[in-house]
Amino acid sequence: IGLNFHSIDLKIRNIDDTDNSREFLNVLSIFDFGGQERFKALLPKFLGGANGVLLVFDLTSKKSFEQLNFWYDQVIAHANGLNLPKILVGSKSDLISSTPIDNLVPEEEIRNFIQEKNIDMFVKTSALENQNVITVFKELNNLMLKHLKTQYVVC
Repeated sequence: IGLNFHSIDLKIRNIDDTDNSREFLNVLSIFDFGGQERFKALLPKFLGGANGVLLVFDLTSKKSFEQLNFWYDQVIAHANGLNLPKILVGSKSDLISSTPIDNLVPEEEIRNFIQEKNIDMFVKTSALENQNVITVFKELNNLMLKHLKTQYVVC
């Protein structure tokens, strides 16, 4: 969860699963709206071309988790979200042990969200400890590649 709108191109090296000797490079364009109101007008434009979505919340903030419903609804409305690969990302996992239990997002609520919204994967991350940060992007890349392959299979 960022403070400002941010965009980055991330390059991920892949191995062709039909020919292990071939590698190719995928470029993911990542847009972080940081959950800020002032960027909501930009959502339809950016979501319209999305091939995958990361829904990020702060594990130590129930308010952050509650806002996921808005973001999920935006994905559904503007990005054909029912068919997009979606990963739920719980950030700040390094702060769980030092956060009052009343502030933590209950695991059961996370599981319910995943089931109700048909989320493909849930990953806990810590930027401070560099835990699963790169993994999230690699997994999203893999899910998008699988999705695109099934989408364009001719029968």
